[in-house]
Amino acid sequence: MKNLMILIICIGFMSSLFAQIKVYNISDSNFEIKENMYVYSLPKALIEIKIQVKTQCFFPGPFSKYAEKYLIIKDVKTEYDEFSDITNIEIIPKYIPDFNASFVVKSKKKPKIYLNNTGIISSYGIQKQEEESLAIENNLFNNSFDISYFDFPRFTDLTVKRNFSNITDTTYKVIQIDSIYQKIPVYNTSITSKDFEQKAEEAANFIIKIRKRKFKLMAGMFEWENPPIDLALMISKLEELEKEYLSLFIGKVEYRTQEYSFEIIPDENLASQEIKLFKLDEDDTNPVQVYLEIVNAQKYSKLADFYRNKLENRKQNKKKGLFYRIPGNAKISLKADDKVYYENDFIMPQFGYIDFLPSKLCKKKKIKIIFNENYGSIQSISNE
Repeated sequence: MKNLMILIICIGFMSSLFAQIKVYNISDSNFEIKENMYVYSLPKALIEIKIQVKTQCFFPGPFSKYAEKYLIIKDVKTEYDEFSDITNIEIIPKYIPDFNASFVVKSKKKPKIYLNNTGIISSYGIQKQEEESLAIENNLFNNSFDISYFDFPRFTDLTVKRNFSNITDTTYKVIQIDSIYQKIPVYNTSITSKDFEQKAEEAANFIIKIRKRKFKLMAGMFEWENPPIDLALMISKLEELEKEYLSLFIGKVEYRTQEYSFEIIPDENLASQEIKLFKLDEDDTNPVQVYLEIVNAQKYSKLADFYRNKLENRKQNKKKGLFYRIPGNAKISLKADDKVYYENDFIMPQFGYIDFLPSKLCKKKKIKIIFNENYGSIQSISNE
């Protein structure tokens, strides 16, 4: 009987030692570094931002100042102009270890604490099924962009005729025939390059000729009895040619696309943040600045106040068990001047509060705790 009592006492003593843990903040200087210490972290959010900007560029035609004179087209732009705007936005939260919320677990035996591959606590007392690990970039802030530029558009079809013209200059020489002096003309022909206005006139005349030819085809005024089989193709080709020559007067519009990528970690110590990203245009006098605004939404303020009071009322020397997070909430907006391009709410772990489980909870042999690896919150607790 006495031996049985001793055995029961030993079993009870060993049970009390099972996973009996103490947990300290890694920045706490009140504990000594010993063996059987294990470190885990709670997560925080990193915001990955991808922005696509499309720029419309107008290039004036080389004959723009002759558009009204030869084609009666008024108010033609004669200077380069561009306009940029955001066409696509993608904001993706990623979750990385928060080294300001890392903790040391002290235990006489190896505790059944399981971490994911980044060191964030995953579970206690039970191993979660393996999940696809989160991709963590080495750089916490990255600003890279892939720009697709185009060459300056060349207006090559400036004329359909030869670039030179013959200029005949007439001079006279006086010769004596018998006793009579007679003036005889002498013709000097020289070749000279056409000036810009001459080329503009020729291009305008060619546009008119194209329109005349297109009108005849559309009106059925053929040089043969039956219409050609490829009549629609002929008309479309004439329209393309007309459009190309018309751009010499009214200009061309082309587009370029720029893609920006950023990674930003919101600061939990600030109630509101404005982060400048890039300039939407290159206007030095009044540039349009694109920036990200992050606001602590404080949706769970009443819950946070409850836990804050709870922490203040606890005894300082009370044994602390596993720490976990009550995540906060952030309102994230992408703006340029007064225009809002994007606005949404995100769960932001670092905007919340940290609490801890009682140390004695981990004495229970069958206790199983599952943590949310993205938020650091407790997902489930069971004693089965």
